[in-house]
Amino acid sequence: MATQDVDQLNKPLIQEYERIINDLKQQIQQYKADSVSLKQDVQTVTDENERLHEDLLRAYQHIGSPSIDLLKDKQDGTRLLKQSSIELKVAEKADQEASVSQYKSSLAMYKKELSTTQQSLTELQESYDKLQLEYQRSVRTAKNFYSELTTLREEQSLCKDQLNQANQKNSELVSLLDSTRDQLKRKITEMNAICIKESSSDQRVSVLQAANGELESRLAVIENECSKLSDYKALLEAKLSSLQETINAFESREHVAVDHVKESMQLLEAALAEKDQSDIKEQHYVSEIRHLEKKVSILLEEVGARTKLEVDKVRAECNKNIDIMASEIEHLEKQCAKKQSHIEKLQRDKEELNEELKKVTMQCPEEQLWVKETLKEIRSKLLQSERSKHEAISELNATKRINSNLQKSLLDEQRKSAYFEEGLKEQRQLNCSDSQQFRQEINLLTETNKALQEQISQMSDCMQLSVKESEQKVNLAHEELQIKEKELSMRLKYAEENQQRMTSEFKQQMLMHQQSTNKWQKEISDLHSKFEKALLDMNTKLMDSKAKNKELNSKLHRLLSSSKSVNLTLVEHEKTISSLNDKLYEAESSAEQRRRQISLLVTREKKALKEKEELSRQLHKAKFQMAQSLNVANVSFLGTDAQLYGDKVAEFYSQSHDDLSISSAKTIDA
Repeated sequence: MATQDVDQLNKPLIQEYERIINDLKQQIQQYKADSVSLKQDVQTVTDENERLHEDLLRAYQHIGSPSIDLLKDKQDGTRLLKQSSIELKVAEKADQEASVSQYKSSLAMYKKELSTTQQSLTELQESYDKLQLEYQRSVRTAKNFYSELTTLREEQSLCKDQLNQANQKNSELVSLLDSTRDQLKRKITEMNAICIKESSSDQRVSVLQAANGELESRLAVIENECSKLSDYKALLEAKLSSLQETINAFESREHVAVDHVKESMQLLEAALAEKDQSDIKEQHYVSEIRHLEKKVSILLEEVGARTKLEVDKVRAECNKNIDIMASEIEHLEKQCAKKQSHIEKLQRDKEELNEELKKVTMQCPEEQLWVKETLKEIRSKLLQSERSKHEAISELNATKRINSNLQKSLLDEQRKSAYFEEGLKEQRQLNCSDSQQFRQEINLLTETNKALQEQISQMSDCMQLSVKESEQKVNLAHEELQIKEKELSMRLKYAEENQQRMTSEFKQQMLMHQQSTNKWQKEISDLHSKFEKALLDMNTKLMDSKAKNKELNSKLHRLLSSSKSVNLTLVEHEKTISSLNDKLYEAESSAEQRRRQISLLVTREKKALKEKEELSRQLHKAKFQMAQSLNVANVSFLGTDAQLYGDKVAEFYSQSHDDLSISSAKTIDA
């Protein structure tokens, strides 16, 4: 039963885990598709940059193709203008080189800071892995506690079965007492009939004394069995107390495991705080990047008037890319909304669980203290999960802001590249001699642009991964809290039901046992009082019969010679009966010892049954012979009354033999 209850408890948990795993797989597939689309977009942007570069090369070649003569004719007229323009271009070039060097130095600083943040993130990941290992260990310990609790419940069920067996034995003893009562009633009626007939009072007294001895021996056996049952009951109660102590020890172990889980949660909070600090540093770096971007935009606005046409073309293409990115952002926002709705559902479920826990605490006021402590722990865990949820939402908002800033930086960088390319075109048109330097600068700028785009893509991927991990952590925390709440509620219900059921059953068993013992005591006292009254009546009747026996002694002296042989046979039969009674007593003691030895019950019981059958046959034969001899003796010197008395004595012995065989068979079956 315990294993079935554990399986029923684990089935919904396994189904929830499978459902969560399927949802995570679907989300991973969606994220993979999104990453593929982003890679395609990046590839299109790089292809467009390469196409623009090729167009610039073609334009330069087309400009360098005209004849040299025409240029020489115009050279004299435009030499002064060229010199002035060259000086201006040199100055602009120096300014641009200074700005580019500053930009490169700032990028190097940012790269170093990014490497430090990545190292801190790896350290946080390692600490998180350690915490997960500790959590798995705590889960294993909890499983071990569950297995030990199941074993204790099985032992408890065995103790219950033993109690039921003891109750069955008590019922059998009650049936034996009823049978002894019936026998006593029959014997009392027979004694009354014998007293009315007033024949052979001495022999009747001996028979009644023998029957009384047998009844007293039976009562002693029953009392011994009652004492043994009381001792067995005390042993069972001691076992129950020891089991209760072990259960309390396991509960203390569970409290220790809960404290260990609290410590792991505190470590998780410290790790999250460190992560928040790293996020603050990243925001600071982003603000510095924005400041530098503003400076670069101020520098580029001075040159922006020359390249409006090409900027418009690039702007249109970038707007298309921005629309695509906006659609993707809307898709992500929808996913965030779905997750928010899921979180709200979880909060509703949490409130319902809290209401159910309140109801349970109202139903069982004895365990309110323990339930309050568990509720405090659950509420603290819920507050921690809500904090982690708010932190994850703030991280999502920060990632959205960073994504928008990255998009702006992409546009600015595209503008910068366009401005640089237009400046290089003008320089090529003015000075063919400086074309090689301008080509090198263009290559450097394209490489830096590509490197920046790659860095931006890496940053976006890292932020998406961090967002996913935070969402997964929040979901896992909520699911773990729900599972723990369900487990605690199920444990509470199961413990309350078990306690109520055990207490009710134990009370009922105690009441039944007390009632049965009271009945036995009353019945034994009644039997003793009745037997004493019967003995008093018999004594009075004996006194009367002795007076009559004096008259019959003369007749008996005449028949003594004939009765000596009969007396010898009677003595022999009495010896055989005493030996058989001793054997019966030994067989009963051996049967009691065999009960204790469970492994050898079947074989020894069969042997005991065979021995008892043989002894009962011998008893029956001996008693039958006694009855016949008594009948013959009575017929010889007492007549018809003695014959009736012998028949009744034979019936009495046969009934007592049948009752003994039935009671022995019942005890062996029990």
